[in-house]
Amino acid sequence: WRIQTARQAETRARKIEQLIGMLEREEKIHP
Repeated sequence: WRIQTARQAETRARKIEQLIGMLEREEKIHP
């Protein structure tokens, strides 16, 4: 279960990074 928890944390971090990237991209598109 430890490996699964670590994998979930990685997925969550990746999703957060994607969200931040999308927000930054939208800000550049709509200044």
